[in-house]
Amino acid sequence: MMQAVEPHPKDVLASNILYAALSVSFVLSIMGLFLIDAPEGTQSPLFGMLLLVHLLQALLYYAIRLGKRWAKLLLLLLVAFTLVSTVWPLLSGDEEALNGVREDVWGAGKEAVTLVADVVALVLLFRKPPVQAEPSR
Repeated sequence: MMQAVEPHPKDVLASNILYAALSVSFVLSIMGLFLIDAPEGTQSPLFGMLLLVHLLQALLYYAIRLGKRWAKLLLLLLVAFTLVSTVWPLLSGDEEALNGVREDVWGAGKEAVTLVADVVALVLLFRKPPVQAEPSR
């Protein structure tokens, strides 16, 4: 009979942080969806897409909780892509990106919360534990 393997505490902590950020992101996304002036008949498909994306993220975070290496690497790639596509234009002073942040405060807040949680989780997941000194005899 196989025994269940206990998940690593850092994997559990990282997934808890990611789940908390996902909850904030979902709430802010729903609020933003109802605050925008979307054309008639488009809010239902937008809600469905929003739900699908957040569900896929929750599944990825569950795989991270289980200690799956592929999930950790996928999160690393997604965060790297987010940094390059979102943060880099802001830091380079792209006026169009800055205007987008000014116009969509909910979206900017959601992205900031998610990005901070992602970076903290990645540090927890990929930081090596400190080397223990061997006791002298």
